[in-house]
Amino acid sequence: MNYWRNGTYLGIGPSAVSKLGTTRSGNIKGTGSYVRAMRQKGSARTWAETPTPENRLAETWWLGLRLREGLGAEEARAAAGFEGLEDPALPIAEELAALGLLEPIANRFRLTPRGLPLADWVAKRFLERMRR
Repeated sequence: MNYWRNGTYLGIGPSAVSKLGTTRSGNIKGTGSYVRAMRQKGSARTWAETPTPENRLAETWWLGLRLREGLGAEEARAAAGFEGLEDPALPIAEELAALGLLEPIANRFRLTPRGLPLADWVAKRFLERMRR
């Protein structure tokens, strides 16, 4: 559930991915390569990235809408560390609600029965329109 709420997690082992704060990183693939890197360098991390606040917010919506209870805008901004004055996700959520794909319930949005089979398309709307 922590993953779906865009929380912090530590990946240990070959090919594992971690998200610590706002930075994601990944380990080397392959057990042998992983063990060698750990012995020689003390780390097997091969990449790291810090997505923009807009990207983090889009990904938080993509992940949170996979949950039965959906996601609230305030919760999404907090999980993403988004501090912008205007929330670029709300117009997208409202547009998708007007299409019958999301439903607003108690300050949250969740996929409707019509939206469930289109969850990937819904996620794509957030990712495409908010990524910078």
